[in-house]
Amino acid sequence: MLISFFLIFFLLTLFLSFGFFFQKFLINSKISGEFSFFEIVFFGIFFLTILSVFSNFFISLHNNFFLFTLFCIFFFSLFKYRNLIKNNIKKIILLALILSPLCTYINFGYDSGLYHVPYQAIIQSDKIIFGLANLHMRYGLTTSYSYIAALLWHDNLFNLVSSFSTILFSLFFIFIYEKIKNKNSIDNIFAISGLITFPLWYRYAELSISLVDIYFSIFCYFVFYYGVKIIFHGDIYDNKIKNKIFLFLIFLSYTISTKPTAILLVVFLFFVVIIKYKIFLKNALEIFKNNIISSLFFLFWILRNFIITSCFFYPLGLSCLNFSWQTSSIENVVASIKTFNSIIFNSFLNLIVDYQILIIGLIVIFLILIMNFKKFLNLSFAKREAILLTLSLIFVIFVFYVEPLKLIIHLIQSKQNVLLKTIFIKEVIFLISFYSLGMLFVLLTFKKDISINKFSNINFSIFAPFLFFIISFVIWILLSPNPRLGQNLFLLVSPAIFILLIDLKKMTVYDFSKYFNILLIIILLKISIFQNFAQINKSSIIYLKKTAPKVKLEKRKFFGYSAKNTEHLCWTEKNCYPYSDVKIYKEVLNYKFFKEVKN
Repeated sequence: MLISFFLIFFLLTLFLSFGFFFQKFLINSKISGEFSFFEIVFFGIFFLTILSVFSNFFISLHNNFFLFTLFCIFFFSLFKYRNLIKNNIKKIILLALILSPLCTYINFGYDSGLYHVPYQAIIQSDKIIFGLANLHMRYGLTTSYSYIAALLWHDNLFNLVSSFSTILFSLFFIFIYEKIKNKNSIDNIFAISGLITFPLWYRYAELSISLVDIYFSIFCYFVFYYGVKIIFHGDIYDNKIKNKIFLFLIFLSYTISTKPTAILLVVFLFFVVIIKYKIFLKNALEIFKNNIISSLFFLFWILRNFIITSCFFYPLGLSCLNFSWQTSSIENVVASIKTFNSIIFNSFLNLIVDYQILIIGLIVIFLILIMNFKKFLNLSFAKREAILLTLSLIFVIFVFYVEPLKLIIHLIQSKQNVLLKTIFIKEVIFLISFYSLGMLFVLLTFKKDISINKFSNINFSIFAPFLFFIISFVIWILLSPNPRLGQNLFLLVSPAIFILLIDLKKMTVYDFSKYFNILLIIILLKISIFQNFAQINKSSIIYLKKTAPKVKLEKRKFFGYSAKNTEHLCWTEKNCYPYSDVKIYKEVLNYKFFKEVKN
């Protein structure tokens, strides 16, 4: 854990340095006003991602010149912005201290060894490869996370990657901490509802090395937040909205690179542009100039997808072009997804039918509570504080009671219906409990009476966030009703409902930040220390080595190797792949072209 502390400290300093460099040198001075610690750290991650993705078009990521360039930028920024970094040193130390146990005990997920780590091994030693998805069909699903991860491990040592995963995860808590302090109704809703519902949705996907489900959910949440801030800004094109548009688009472009399904966020972008069409239409050229970095990153990412798969949005067949390196596995990917998700959907549907009376009853009670909030929340500050403390105690009990939802897919596939029904009942109770608590917490912080939106006054700007949630929810239910794949939606429920029902323009908030900061610390301590307490021993107090399993290889007929294990996991072996043979059918300017060998 001691080593984990220093590694987190180092990476946070690295990202903060890159972030200040990005802010000072690459952002238009008109929008480079005051950015928070959370935003600067993200800028650093984004900047390093841009450099890595762009460079891999021409060189490998372990190219000595590229690594030397990164070190030069880092040391220049460290010296140039030493005072700014020094001002944030306490935050870095505190984060490293709290999160070091979590970092120490993060494990690899199954997909890590299947395609994430093998892909990282490839880009470490090779520039971009045409038709790489022929080597492994899931290489078309790889994410921007892999580009930084590939820089951070060498010789099968993944401790720095574990630290990077922890920092990405910590961005959620940094965001919550910063927004809770703001006496703004929108910030208040997002921060509190995100914090209170965290123990629920966090269970649907485990934090793992190289797996991105949790990060994708968190970044969808960030995109949703900045989009809502633009919607409620007003119609004046000033520096504040320039800043919000910049943050919205930069988070959007990065989120799209974390998962192919993030392309759905373009619908939300469309809603934002439609609502603020006057601002976007009158200032289109300036907005484009201010956001050229996020636009270029998006274009480069799409180009990267095309080179690897011959599809702009893999595995969407409509986005594919018939080039010589086109992968023949697209239909297999789509078919396997449909088959897998149909099993899950049918199982969930059967459970819903079986417990429809219970579910409807709980939903009715939930709606009655919402509609009557206004009647019983006209309370004094002291009474609100007392209720807040009582509910906080209940919440803390819930935090320590709930456990990660493991093996749910295995249970569905094995048709263990009795156990599934028990789990389903508990999930319904958890859903109602956490969302009710979250809404109560938010409403307790509002001053004066709650101002409910009248149906006649609900315009598209108010309805748009909720509409986007509904569209996303329906697509999830129809195509991939796996809790892990819909994790991002659990974060958006409360903000979307509040924006629809509450007249936020008339609402101000009490400062209860000290209570929520305590809850934030309790959650962090639970997932970092208490959740890993049983694993702590003398050998891990100082250092616990993070390595991937060794793989025995078998040479293939045409190219590369196959893994001699039943799970087809190649881990750190770069030319290892599990399916049909491939071959390099040509090389142009040292660019390799892969195609599948048809038997």
